[in-house]
Amino acid sequence: MTLRIACNLFEKGYGITGWEILKRYSEYTGHFPYFTHNPLSDKMSQDHNSMFLQISAGAGLEAVFKGLFGVRPHKDGTIEFNPFHHQEMGCSELRDFRFRGNSYDVILNDTSYEVWKNGELLAESRYGRAVRDNI
Repeated sequence: MTLRIACNLFEKGYGITGWEILKRYSEYTGHFPYFTHNPLSDKMSQDHNSMFLQISAGAGLEAVFKGLFGVRPHKDGTIEFNPFHHQEMGCSELRDFRFRGNSYDVILNDTSYEVWKNGELLAESRYGRAVRDNI
């Protein structure tokens, strides 16, 4: 549930809050062999009245792809990139995201980001300005 909340916060434009949840939740991997469903916020523990839930790992990946790197494939065959960047991330890279036979790399720098398609620079843009590829 926690990672789904982070993903939804990114989608609704609350990137800083989504980042804080994702960052805090990533610290749990040093304490648990799975993602807990109901983590406690004040200590590294979980609510033992409910089951742990490995499905939430998928929501975590979605929060990284869609939230941090801003990858949004569309049914019409287009793909859009509009990443969220926090200074704590430093320079970050998403490599080899596959969509409709193409490979995309998203490189986050301090003030701008790059989108590469099949090894060639598709666009460089400032944060807050989306890049769209019409396949």
